Amino acid sequence: MKEPQLPLKSIGEIFKSSYKFFIPHYQRGYRWGKLQVKQLLDDVWDFVQTKTKEEFYLLQPIVVFKDNNKYEIIDGQQRLTTIYMILKYFKIEKNFKEKIQNLPEFKYETRDKSKDFFNNLSDEPN
Repeated sequence: MKEPQLPLKSIGEIFKSSYKFFIPHYQRGYRWGKLQVKQLLDDVWDFVQTKTKEEFYLLQPIVVFKDNNKYEIIDGQQRLTTIYMILKYFKIEKNFKEKIQNLPEFKYETRDKSKDFFNNLSDEPN
């Protein structure tokens, strides 16, 4: 029996792809608040300030199960969703718009309109 492959991918590789992420019903809804988002951003910022050219930032694992053309998120949906929303903001922001072309698709099984929500994120207040 062949062992499963666990490829290491950068956030750039994941978010330049046409991946379709599916968050199944057994995953809890998005619960991160300002504190958790700030901790993630601070951690990335601290790394960027001290890294060498050979180093890269390792996010905790994001575990997925590939099912045809979509990836069911088993673990790490809070981190991945947060990074997605941050990159989505940068894609909207004029200074970064050209650098971020494609983002994957996100859909929560328990939230029918989640895909629409993510596709329509903007920097304008509602």
